[in-house]
Amino acid sequence: MEVPTPSLPPLDGTQTIAELAKISPITLAAMGKQSIKDMSNRRRQIEGLKPGSSSIRTVEMIEEIVDRLRGGETLTSILKDTHLPRVTTLWNWREADEALDQRIKRAQAQGQHTLADERLDIALGCSISTGDTYRDSLVIKTINANIAQRNRAEFGERVQVDHASVVINLPPESDGL
Repeated sequence: MEVPTPSLPPLDGTQTIAELAKISPITLAAMGKQSIKDMSNRRRQIEGLKPGSSSIRTVEMIEEIVDRLRGGETLTSILKDTHLPRVTTLWNWREADEALDQRIKRAQAQGQHTLADERLDIALGCSISTGDTYRDSLVIKTINANIAQRNRAEFGERVQVDHASVVINLPPESDGL
């Protein structure tokens, strides 16, 4: 016996995700998984076409990556430069070299502090502000979400958990519990 599978209406861009999920949540989940696979394949394709990417590790290359991470740039944006290695190459280096991995993690943490400072500059309309209040607001919210997610201890929301001990006295006939 064949199980009928619900189909989505024609995807013309007029339906919201919530509307599509009501019609067929399973199909929508499959579409989401396929989208992630497609993005990964596209990224690999783009990185494969990246001209001149280097797989030879140099001190200067690592210094540039670390310096730019401290400035708040993302690793993926840094590694799009043609004279730097692909993302996967850097991950392989990090897996093989614990000191390099720790150095990159420290540089990323320092970059989060740089971004935290830049939020104020953006809000004050300094040189890195776009001049568009909506765009600046989006940039600040994105920075807040990014640093809160990556460094919960310093930038995440504080969660207080109260713990209290409770003593329960059971009657003597409840020994079998």
